[in-house]
Amino acid sequence: LALAQQSGDPRLEADSFTMLAQAAMRRGEYRHAIGYYQESLTRYQAVDDLPGQADSLVQLGGISRITGDIPNALRYQEDALTLYRQLGDRNGESKAISGLAATTHDYAHRRDYLRQALTISQEIEKRRLQITWLNNLALAYWYLGLYGQANSYQEQAVALARGTQSPIILAGLLDVLGRIYLKQGKYEQARHTFSEGLALAQQVASGEYAPFYEMGLGLVDLAQHEVETAVSHLQRAADQFAAHDMTAEHATARAWLGAAYQAGGDHCQAQQHTAQAAAQLESVNNISIEYPPQDVWWLHYQAAGENNPTAFSMLERAFQIMMDGIANLSDEGLRRNYLSGVAINRDIVLTWAAATHAQGKSLAVLTERDAEPGNVPEQLQRMLDMGVRLTAHHNATTLPQVIMNEFVELSGVERAVLYLRNAQDDALEPVLWHGLAVAEIPETAVSLVNKIKRTRLATRQTEQGHIPDGAIPELYTRSILGLPLIANGKLHGILYGDMRWIFGRCTQSDVSIAKVFANQAAAALENIAWSRTLEQRVVERTARLQALAEVGRDIAATLNFNMVLERITAHARDLLQADNCIVYLLDPAPQMLVPIASIGNVSEPVKTYHVPLGKGIVGDITQQGIPQNVDDILADPRRLQLPGVVVPPGQKLLVAPLVSRDVVIGTMTVRRDSNEPV
Repeated sequence: LALAQQSGDPRLEADSFTMLAQAAMRRGEYRHAIGYYQESLTRYQAVDDLPGQADSLVQLGGISRITGDIPNALRYQEDALTLYRQLGDRNGESKAISGLAATTHDYAHRRDYLRQALTISQEIEKRRLQITWLNNLALAYWYLGLYGQANSYQEQAVALARGTQSPIILAGLLDVLGRIYLKQGKYEQARHTFSEGLALAQQVASGEYAPFYEMGLGLVDLAQHEVETAVSHLQRAADQFAAHDMTAEHATARAWLGAAYQAGGDHCQAQQHTAQAAAQLESVNNISIEYPPQDVWWLHYQAAGENNPTAFSMLERAFQIMMDGIANLSDEGLRRNYLSGVAINRDIVLTWAAATHAQGKSLAVLTERDAEPGNVPEQLQRMLDMGVRLTAHHNATTLPQVIMNEFVELSGVERAVLYLRNAQDDALEPVLWHGLAVAEIPETAVSLVNKIKRTRLATRQTEQGHIPDGAIPELYTRSILGLPLIANGKLHGILYGDMRWIFGRCTQSDVSIAKVFANQAAAALENIAWSRTLEQRVVERTARLQALAEVGRDIAATLNFNMVLERITAHARDLLQADNCIVYLLDPAPQMLVPIASIGNVSEPVKTYHVPLGKGIVGDITQQGIPQNVDDILADPRRLQLPGVVVPPGQKLLVAPLVSRDVVIGTMTVRRDSNEPV
């Protein structure tokens, strides 16, 4: 630095201050590091060195985040992002966005930043970065209770990690996937994933990864009522977390260990472990990066029992910590999901509300909260991004689940049902449901769907059930939302959602935004239907061309005329999925159609009958020289009754005259006994 100052070159001085800042960072001297980076930033600005400025700002943002100066951390990262975009530096842009994602306490902003970072990493084909952002997105959605979205992102991350052939990378990802499976109730998948992760952690000798997998296995055992093995896994997890000085994680493992003892009937051990866990978490200000801290206090409350004089204070602590987790959340849908979609959070809300109401205290924090209108530009950008994701989805099998996931994330409804058209009879049927079983779909949903089928209008309404004396009205009152999925005038489906007022209420703003989403979802469904129709037409066209090619090969392969006709009838029967096929040739002198070849269930009288040209269904259509479908032979007045021939009701007929040089030389008939038209 001294030599640089002697030279009078501001850029050399800036580089020197940058190196000093890096050295200070390695020593943990964050205040000195900030001072050095500010000096380097000033000098890079003096020589208009934009890359140097951007890099200094990113570092200042990171250090400010570490030291708890969140406002300045966000400001530095945003300024860096502006410069990187001005430079067209996609790597730098990704760094700044990831810094913003790590800094913000607003999970809605974190989600949006991570999606931006993921998009950039995909564009610049950085697989390791893609894995990082997919994993971070999955964690964010897991925390918010949106397990379908979390599953989608983490399965992508794991698939990419397997492609790297790196056990250490995979070992860092399987824990999150196992947690998601566990929350979804997919216990065997969770057990398999945690077991694989534990084996990998032991293989790469990663002591910090192993306790997460021990804890995961313990939670799976606890969910499946295997108490003894749950205690063993959770005890090992707690011991290993303690050995690595991971206080918050140790506290969480001990709390769940207490829950396992509680499940086994050992209430003394349960109270002891959960009390010690709560004290440990308190020592780090109830901050936990890996697991929700409210879980510890909730488990402590459950172990203490309702009759414990301090039980309500434990419950109050769990509730307050839970609410602190979304204090800065700007997205109403995510807030509702966090409160109702995460099982422990939902239990905390319901139990706290009942206990607080019983004490005559106010529930205003839940019941009198007005939903914020939100940031309009952010909402518009979010809807645009959502539309892009939906229309870019071309898998007909998975699209309904994508629509359901997006709807639940957007609206925050507690229960949801997606109705789609049945391909057989075009009736609307429930194909996916969230927060309830198919047998639990309420009559309200059925009646609302019928109403929307008639009106084709988005509907918002309130339903109040029977409220017992002294009960909380908001627990028995539901906010209901119904959305028609209409594209180009066609109703493709209907979305139904509802939530109890204790978790939130649908507003007119919700309806307006949800209508835009419904239009996007309908467009995606129509695109899929159109693509499938096009694909089916291609398949049918290909089959016809293949059949014609095979006929051509048959003609070229033999001089036996009757054999060629037999093969043609076989091809026609198979291609048209008919019950039988007959080829007639015209005998010009008597003007009779003579059967030459047949295949299928053709009766003997039909095989030998010569059809007069112009008589009966076959003779009349052949004389006209134009192919024709007959939907019901028995109902056609042209029908000739042959002795000994019984025509089944509803039998269909296709007659295709054979024309050569504008002259009819014969005809082909195809019959089908099934209900499908020819």
